[in-house]
Amino acid sequence: MQYVTGYAKLKGHRVFQARWVRKAATGALWCLAVVVALVLINVVGIALAGNIERWQQWVNAHTNHFLAWRLILYANIAAGWAWMRRRVLARESGEDAHWRLSRAELACVVVVALIEATQAMKGEA
Repeated sequence: MQYVTGYAKLKGHRVFQARWVRKAATGALWCLAVVVALVLINVVGIALAGNIERWQQWVNAHTNHFLAWRLILYANIAAGWAWMRRRVLARESGEDAHWRLSRAELACVVVVALIEATQAMKGEA
């Protein structure tokens, strides 16, 4: 009988499957791209405004515009989610798919509520 130890034992494990690693790397790259884009937007904004204080004043003065932009973004995400939900439920009609989608929807609503509550508290301070 041959015993498998070390890397050879882990080689067949899910973590080492190329598809999973590729998906994780793609997700990490998207997150990094978003962070880099946000940093660049702020750096360019600070450079155009002249200093950080004036940039912050400009951002605060346009709070309602940013709220409108976020609401439009949320509406588009909801429309895309409804389209995707119909497709997923048509493909996987089981109770498990419905439960997974419901959990994801709840998580999304909680995240959006937390983001907007944070923005509202910033406005009151």
